[in-house]
Amino acid sequence: MALPAKLKTKISNFLRSLPNIDDSNGRRAFIYSVGLDSQLQDHISFNQPVAEFIPLLIANLFDYGKLNDGRYALEALLETAKEHVGQDKKDYCERLIRELQPFLIDSERNKNIATVPLKPKFYQKALIVIILIAIAYYTYYKLQSIQGYKSEAGRVYITNTQGISDETFQNLAKELGVRDIALKSFFKILEQQQVPIEDLDQTLREIAKRYKELLAQVNILQSDDPEIQNLKSQAQHAIENGNFEEAEILFNQAITKNLDDAERLQDSVEGHLLSAAAIKATIGELKFTLLDYTESAKYAQQAIELLPKGHDEILSDYLNGLGYSLGLGGLYDQAETAFLQALTIRETLLGKEDPKVGQSLNNLAVLYGIQGRYHEAKALAERALEISKRIWGSEDPNVATSLNNLAELCYEQKQYDEAEQLYQQSLSIRTKVLGEEHSHVANSLNNLGLLYYVQGKYDMAAPLYQRALAIDEKILGKDHPDVADILDNLAALYEKQCKTNLAETLYKRALEIYETKLGKEHPSVANTLNNLGGLYYRQGKYKQAKPLIERALDIAHKRLPDDHHQLQIYEKNYKDLLSVFSE
Repeated sequence: MALPAKLKTKISNFLRSLPNIDDSNGRRAFIYSVGLDSQLQDHISFNQPVAEFIPLLIANLFDYGKLNDGRYALEALLETAKEHVGQDKKDYCERLIRELQPFLIDSERNKNIATVPLKPKFYQKALIVIILIAIAYYTYYKLQSIQGYKSEAGRVYITNTQGISDETFQNLAKELGVRDIALKSFFKILEQQQVPIEDLDQTLREIAKRYKELLAQVNILQSDDPEIQNLKSQAQHAIENGNFEEAEILFNQAITKNLDDAERLQDSVEGHLLSAAAIKATIGELKFTLLDYTESAKYAQQAIELLPKGHDEILSDYLNGLGYSLGLGGLYDQAETAFLQALTIRETLLGKEDPKVGQSLNNLAVLYGIQGRYHEAKALAERALEISKRIWGSEDPNVATSLNNLAELCYEQKQYDEAEQLYQQSLSIRTKVLGEEHSHVANSLNNLGLLYYVQGKYDMAAPLYQRALAIDEKILGKDHPDVADILDNLAALYEKQCKTNLAETLYKRALEIYETKLGKEHPSVANTLNNLGGLYYRQGKYKQAKPLIERALDIAHKRLPDDHHQLQIYEKNYKDLLSVFSE
């Protein structure tokens, strides 16, 4: 059965306005062209096999039931197809029609098509739809070169990126809200990424959406740096023109500039912090020089807090300085913590044989000696001495310091012969290397004098004390704590020689220096208070002795360990004094 000429003309004209639907995009274009996209979105899968797609499409387009005379429709379809595809496609069309026939005529497989008979007045329209779908989908019709399609609602749909007319291109750019040059770049992206034909239109719209979001994001990027702001503006211009590669390069240049600036700023910040910490430490040294150990410790702590991470050796130096100030300020527990932290850092960072490790060992040894922890102190002092000899040789001031520290520990443990030998070695090195008038020489003379004093060798002790006093008063000044140390020792010697008035004068002078320079609750203050109180006690001046010894005992309880030998001496003296009052 041939189609009427009028109907064939309708079909031909309609075909010229339809897309090629060799793929899912073409199918969509057809559905859009008849204005049924919204109704069919949830009922049609555009990726179904043709044998399932076409009958399902027909059933959804028209719910008028299965064609009563489908055989005639297929015959008409074949004839029309032959006219439109050319002689060389006849076999192709005939094969496709044979494949299609079972799904249009009494097929149990097509269960989506209702069984209500088709009403005659709808036959012609339904037949046109069948022919159009079959021909458009199963042939290489000339219209396959058309790439852009416009629905009745005015929307443009894309099934390829080539051969789009200028008018379609302009309409699409306007619809997407982008510049022509940007749209060209979108097509380039689609080609480079080899986006499937059925996904072209949707992917294009996603790219356009992201593109506009990107521009909005770029627009809010701001920088105070003119160079970075200029790079950002150039990148924005590149994006607007669809030159994404150039935009990426420009953005990376801005990132590099930002990172370089940040690194420079970080270096600058670190440099400023290092400088500030060093200045704090220097002020601490200044306060240390002024014998203000409390303020010195405060500045050392501030230097530690300012110091950036990663400068451990400097940190150990600041901790060492903090320990010095705390120790001389009588805060022995805090001083120990600082010294131990410095030692740990130095051993880890510099190795266990480094000079700074030896310095830390010496510091701890002296501190432990003051606290009466002689066994611990001696082990550290011996290790420090070995390091000093290995590094500096046997006649270096550092070796002399280690010898002096070790001698003091021997003295405290009443190992007088060994102490004298070590003191003499220290004095010899210091005199030879530093000269006759150096504070370290005075220190050795004072220590050696004290050793002779406790052994009752007063005639040997006196000239050593006097020589040490003359050196320190000349080098350090008459109100230095080291001068007070010698005055206190010399006063004790004068008392033994029955020069009590002179002894009292020296004790009072030493006490004034200690209180002024070290504070009224320093352990050295307690020691001199006890000595002066003892002088009064032995003179029978009990009322004058009592407040001095009470005050010494109070300071010792606050600053010294409970088992410290000095505390035990003060307690005994106070007990003896109280026994006098009770008589």
